Formats: sequence, structure tokens, C-alpha cells
Amino acid sequence: MPAVFLISDTHFGHKGVCHFTLSDGVTKLRPWDTPEEMDEAMVRAWNERVGPKDKVYLLGDVVINREALVTLSRLNG
Repeated sequence: MPAVFLISDTHFGHKGVCHFTLSDGVTKLRPWDTPEEMDEAMVRAWNERVGPKDKVYLLGDVVINREALVTLSRLNG
């Protein structure tokens, strides 16, 4: 039976999200330095967990710019 996943705020292609920090101003919320590095790591992790026939509901803030839409075609589910 296919699995069902709910996810939000992937922010594929978002350069700024790579620089967001906790309130201490030092601790990064995401460990990547570039959106390309972030996108590649997230696609790899996604496809390791989500199968081709699984259902994924993307609830918001999926991509930040239209160029990143192509990333969605690389995701399972």
C-alpha cells in the first residue's frame, strides 16, 4: 500500500533560506550554503524515503522562484 506524506516549506531554489538563523544569530536553520546544494540534498533524502507510487501533499512554500519548479519533476510520489 502506498504511503501518504504531508510536507511544507521545502523552499526549493530559495537562496535566502540558506542564511536563516536561530535567534542567537549564529546557528543556521538549514546546514547548506547554496540553494543548489540544499536542493540536491533534499531531493536525495526525499527519494530515499518516498516511493514512486506514494502520495505527497505539498502544503505551501514549495519553490521560491519558477526556475526551481523543474526540481519537482525529480521527486518520487
